[in-house]
Amino acid sequence: MKNRNAYHTALKCLARENLLTKGVCGLIPRSNIWRWKHEPSDKYKTFDLNLRGTQDYELIRSFVQNKNAKQIFAAYVRLSKFFVDLVHSVPKFHKHVNKKKLQVVRIIERVKDSLGLKNVLRVFNISVPTFRQWKLDTVTPCFESIVNRCNRIYPTQLSKSEVKTMKEKLTDPLHQYWPISSIAFHSLRNGSLPLSLNTWYKYANRMGVNRPKPADRRKKFLTGILANRPNRIWHADITRFVTLDNVIHYIYLVVDNFRGKYFRGALPTKSVL
Repeated sequence: MKNRNAYHTALKCLARENLLTKGVCGLIPRSNIWRWKHEPSDKYKTFDLNLRGTQDYELIRSFVQNKNAKQIFAAYVRLSKFFVDLVHSVPKFHKHVNKKKLQVVRIIERVKDSLGLKNVLRVFNISVPTFRQWKLDTVTPCFESIVNRCNRIYPTQLSKSEVKTMKEKLTDPLHQYWPISSIAFHSLRNGSLPLSLNTWYKYANRMGVNRPKPADRRKKFLTGILANRPNRIWHADITRFVTLDNVIHYIYLVVDNFRGKYFRGALPTKSVL
């Protein structure tokens, strides 16, 4: 069945008055134009182009002559521009917008017909392709997918069986102390789950797999090296210093490690130039 195009009444009135350009007339079937011209005039008595044009002219004229209306409109434009500049100056603004992707798409869909899509996107500092991608992500969610994306639109994501196999490997007691990179390369080597390392980290985070961390094997010393009497352990260091006359000086610092039981002052220091 052939689809029929619907035409606005204003376009029909312009065709009846021979006010359409040749380019526009070429896009409309000649049978339609002929039928519109030969239709009864009473059919369009409720729609008058002159009346519409007069109303718009009077509205524009009253706006131009109204000083208060112009001031209000100018203030609105300044306020809108200030708001856009202020929002874009917020640190990590685009990151917050990305987190509220669903709410952003909904509000843009509600106001784009009135304000224009590009004007609204300029407020959120996103491009038209990005908005279309967000709209695709939010309008067609797939709750069976762990990444909440439809498999038909994003066929490159992991299947259910692959996600199940990955989870089994990550929670296997035999591999509980293996790093994720080792499990990924082991699965790549034996061909059981040939995926990139980035995919392993991404899906492990989405699945909320908490892998146990091995105990720290490093010995933790509560106290460092400590001498039990003076002049037993000394610490030495050297510093290179260049003066304004480009003369190089070497400063040697020597410090006794011993701190007496009741010692509260600074460590004894000897400097040698």
